[in-house]
Amino acid sequence: MPEIHVTLPDGSERRLPAGATGADLAQAIGPGLAKAALAVRVDGQVWDLARPLPDGMRVAIVTDRDTQALDVLRHSCAHVLATAVRDVGPDRGAVRTYLRDLGNRRPPYRGVTGDITFRADRPARRRARR
Repeated sequence: MPEIHVTLPDGSERRLPAGATGADLAQAIGPGLAKAALAVRVDGQVWDLARPLPDGMRVAIVTDRDTQALDVLRHSCAHVLATAVRDVGPDRGAVRTYLRDLGNRRPPYRGVTGDITFRADRPARRRARR
């Protein structure tokens, strides 16, 4: 059976079956890491856990303790929000464009940017910060 080899941050190598994903790698390292995994970093780029890993790459599992964890969670939440708006929103074309372009944008740091705003939520958040 064909295998791939990936290098972990500590310099050790892992052998996995060809087509293995980031989730498979996390599970091979340990069940605790598999449960904590949010994404996988492949040669510096953050990938979804379900994406197959390429052979010979440097790979790290992203958990909530990682510096990029908040960006990953914000990006994922933006996808969920945009999907919800697409399902109920009147202008599906604008939401489709938003979803298509979302992967090319920087993660939103103050809520979702672009053509989706929630002005009604702003006063409640301001009161909570006091």
